[in-house]
Amino acid sequence: MMSGIDDKETPPGPHVVRAGQGDVTGEPGLLDRYLIESQVSGGRVAIIEHIVNPRTLAAPMHRHSR
Repeated sequence: MMSGIDDKETPPGPHVVRAGQGDVTGEPGLLDRYLIESQVSGGRVAIIEHIVNPRTLAAPMHRHSR
């Protein structure tokens, strides 16, 4: 087994996260919702949903021409 991985048993079966569940951090327009934290999977995986408003991380609408 790899070092740093928790040895606790992961419950069998699917892990369901419903709308409104999961810890949410960040600021409006740029949020992170933690669907599966590493403790749930014995340190093997974490799944995070990034909730980003349009045009938050990219350049404003523009056009390229030659």
